[in-house]
Amino acid sequence: MDSNMPGIKSAAAGIAIKEKLANADHSDLKTSSFWISQIFMIIATVAGVYLAAQAGLQQAIEFDNLTSTESNYYLRQSLYDEVDANVSLLRTYNKEFFSRPLQKNELEKNTPALRRFVWES
Repeated sequence: MDSNMPGIKSAAAGIAIKEKLANADHSDLKTSSFWISQIFMIIATVAGVYLAAQAGLQQAIEFDNLTSTESNYYLRQSLYDEVDANVSLLRTYNKEFFSRPLQKNELEKNTPALRRFVWES
């Protein structure tokens, strides 16, 4: 008997909804003010979605510019550090080897290895 109760309740609810729809006043569907307000609602929705997408795109572009600027800064800083290390190495080499007379083959044998990681990558 309990298994029939949900079926009876849903059937009664369905009948109640049908009666309400039959007795409802649909005369406002015939007026132009209803349709004009619906058209404005659609236009406002489309405009709102467009403006939200535009704002999101603008934020994405600004974020991408900021990210690329930051990445460019780190690349330039790494390049500066590499060149600075190479300059220090060459100054030390200059002080140690060019301050005294040496043979060409000894200079070639002791040529410093410059850092080229950033340049090569």
